[in-house]
Amino acid sequence: MKKRIFWTLISLTLTFSLFGKPALAKVTLSDTVVYTFPLENNGELSVSDVNGNISIRGWDRDSARVTVEKVVTASRRKIAKRYLRDIKVNFDSDNSHLTIEPKFPKGVNGNRNFFDWIFGTGEHVGAKVNFLILVPKKIYAEAENVNGRIDVKYLTGELDIKCTNGRVTLEDVTGEISAKTVNGRIRATISDARNLQTLDLKTVNGSVSVWLPQNVGGRVDLSTMNGGISTDFPLEMQGKMLRHNVRGRLGKGHARIRINTLNGSIHLFKKHIGREEE
Repeated sequence: MKKRIFWTLISLTLTFSLFGKPALAKVTLSDTVVYTFPLENNGELSVSDVNGNISIRGWDRDSARVTVEKVVTASRRKIAKRYLRDIKVNFDSDNSHLTIEPKFPKGVNGNRNFFDWIFGTGEHVGAKVNFLILVPKKIYAEAENVNGRIDVKYLTGELDIKCTNGRVTLEDVTGEISAKTVNGRIRATISDARNLQTLDLKTVNGSVSVWLPQNVGGRVDLSTMNGGISTDFPLEMQGKMLRHNVRGRLGKGHARIRINTLNGSIHLFKKHIGREEE
């Protein structure tokens, strides 16, 4: 009898939780702060994020400018303001390096237990931190993100980009380039073939599109499991040409171009001056 009463109460509670609770209006607050740091050419940038977008741009200055936008969504303004205040961004810097990492307070982004969900206790708070970072053009840049995209423009040097849930876009970059994501497409435009050493692009779920200068040259290794491969460049094939795997040489250069996706297509386009990218 007691067990029957107990399970009846649980059933009523779940029914109320799913259908009886009125929808609460959401409140979204944001706060933007700009920071400036000394950072010389050939320096190092390291930035990581959990929720939000990372944008990195090269400019002609020996300094870095970081625009931080914190965004919080909650059911009440008071709670949103508290969490907005509690999000911190840690910086570590000198003339040769800059490290950036946000710290989110506990309880954000759906971190509630089962009984909080049933009885409506706790607070569902969504939070993200977006970064716009301007750095010298010639630099070593490392960026890592969990939920959100990563965009990089106008850099020459070494790039190491890692993403879990989000797309990666590289525009007018060259040097040693590595970009990986799990769920998202990758688009890359190479600015200078002479300085291109390595282009290593990998995704699991998404297509990869690359625009290369017409004078690019080097070894090419393209592979996909579920998708096609197309190229605007004539390739000197090495081994058999398979539908999902292409290996060969491109021109006379020494670059190493490796592109891999599991579920998606691969496209190599010729970069034409004055032509708008697709």
